[in-house]
Amino acid sequence: MTAEAATATVDSAGITAPDKPEVAATTAPSGSQPAQNTAATAANPNPSKPAVAAETKPAPAWPEDWVKQVAGNDDKKAQRIARYASPQAMAEALIEAQDKIRSGGLKVPFPADGDDAAKQRWRAENGVPESPDKYEIKLDNDMVIGEGDKQMFQEFLKSAHEENLPPSAVNKLASWYFAKQEAAFAEQAKADDTVMRQAKNDLMQEWGGGYTANLEEIKNHMVSQYGEQFANDLFTARLPDGRLLGNVPEFARSMLKQARELNPGAVLVPGASNQVAAVGDRIQQINTILRENPDAYFRDPKLQEEFGRLLEYQKKQNSQG
Repeated sequence: MTAEAATATVDSAGITAPDKPEVAATTAPSGSQPAQNTAATAANPNPSKPAVAAETKPAPAWPEDWVKQVAGNDDKKAQRIARYASPQAMAEALIEAQDKIRSGGLKVPFPADGDDAAKQRWRAENGVPESPDKYEIKLDNDMVIGEGDKQMFQEFLKSAHEENLPPSAVNKLASWYFAKQEAAFAEQAKADDTVMRQAKNDLMQEWGGGYTANLEEIKNHMVSQYGEQFANDLFTARLPDGRLLGNVPEFARSMLKQARELNPGAVLVPGASNQVAAVGDRIQQINTILRENPDAYFRDPKLQEEFGRLLEYQKKQNSQG
């Protein structure tokens, strides 16, 4: 093509376009990609997927060896500090503990190794009296401590104070104990009444009309032999099965037998303190009946039997001097 012809050309469609300057032609190998995409391809090997920016880890807020820096060479301290994830977590736990102490949610332990002033200060701050006798006792249901329990209760207060129990706990424990004790006493009294009724029924059937007189004879014999206090102790002593000795029919029978062996006249005139004189008086009474109303005497076999036994007893006593 000539230079003049290169100025302008008309394509087959009649549209005029300026001529392009000639450039040395290069032929790309068959099947290769255009060269202008080479840089983009290097930056993103897979153009079909958008490029994602690489994630970067934030720099740690605390050094990795912060536990060692805080604890130094103290291994035990390091073990405790290592329970926390960071110094911040440890600080938060410290503040929380202090808040609990101020609000009363966390109690300071009793200074067992402290001086007396420190112990008294702790007790005052925790509502524990300064000595066992300073406890204010208020038992449930207006219960009152009996004389027999006072010494034991004082020992309980001493132990409670040694353990620094507050008054509320002392009163709760004491109320529970005495309520249980009262219930046990009531149950025992109920059992005693049942046993006593059964024993009474058995002896009344055996002794008949002499039941009351026999009991009086047993009582007089026990008092004369052992004294009133010890006799009462024997009557109220308990057997291994829980029965009162005074409610055991076998004991009553044996005591009655013993009384009559030692003092035969007692059965003749029950309740008399001087059996010899009482027998003499009774003989005179029956003699009067025999003299003034012989029919009454001879119509009463029991009276005749009694008179005979009285005379026999009097004869035996006279023979003994």
